[in-house]
Amino acid sequence: MTYGARMDHLDPAAPLSARPAGGVGILFMCYQASIYDQFEEVQAKWVNDVWFPQDLQPAGKDPLLHAGERSTFACPTQWNSAARTEHQLEKLITLKGGDYFFVPGISLLRNLPD
Repeated sequence: MTYGARMDHLDPAAPLSARPAGGVGILFMCYQASIYDQFEEVQAKWVNDVWFPQDLQPAGKDPLLHAGERSTFACPTQWNSAARTEHQLEKLITLKGGDYFFVPGISLLRNLPD
């Protein structure tokens, strides 16, 4: 869910200096059956692992979501090619906060008295 009012009208040609520096963003929420096996797995082994997916060459950390200041990632020059081209992105996402909230399980809800 987005929050804040953007005044740049999402113009893809606008320079980064014309983009808002604060007051806008995305609120992300998800439900997981297992925080460890799902959310933590994605963060640790997909987003911040240069070797994901297990390939012959490191692909680099996720260019949008990883925790660093600047992303360097390698893309194949063409489909199924081993040759790669490196690209760099400035930090695009800034985490403002986060927490784990627990909701009662379905089994508890089913056993509530009428």
